[in-house]
Amino acid sequence: MWHTVADQSVPVENSLLFAQALRKHGIDFEMHLYPYGRHGLSLGTKQTAKKANYIEPAVQSWISLVETWLVGGNFQPK
Repeated sequence: MWHTVADQSVPVENSLLFAQALRKHGIDFEMHLYPYGRHGLSLGTKQTAKKANYIEPAVQSWISLVETWLVGGNFQPK
């Protein structure tokens, strides 16, 4: 999962609480927090941006990170 700390629509604490619940129940996860970016960035790229302020270069890494996590065997379905 990923979240931006600057998200004004959904507080980053929601994702932190979700991660805490996953850990409590022994569910594998990976989490990335990015300092900047608004809510609803999608991939954060020019191709997926509604407007210029939906482009966030740092956030663009999340798709490759999740692919590595999934393909790399870190995801263990119960």
